[in-house]
Amino acid sequence: YQSKSLRFAGSVGTGFSAKLLHQLYGRLRTLERKTSPFVNRVVANSAIHWASPELVVAVRFSEWTRDGYLRQPAYLGLRPDKPAGDVTAEIPVQREAP
Repeated sequence: YQSKSLRFAGSVGTGFSAKLLHQLYGRLRTLERKTSPFVNRVVANSAIHWASPELVVAVRFSEWTRDGYLRQPAYLGLRPDKPAGDVTAEIPVQREAP
């Protein structure tokens, strides 16, 4: 979230086993919705299925792009301990050299 608005930051395409994908599909199916929950436009290479933003996942990634997207994101796991509304972008702060 950014200022109470949900922003799309990229798609995660790795880190999933076939079994895990099947389990996540079952959970996401119960959260299905007809419209995007994001305030920004989502461009995808395949059909999009929208879900209400209730699940939180941990991802690793190499960096943020200049456009505000994750570069090389990989799925690490669900975060049932974190409410979806509390999620914000973790953007590193640049330090000045001494």
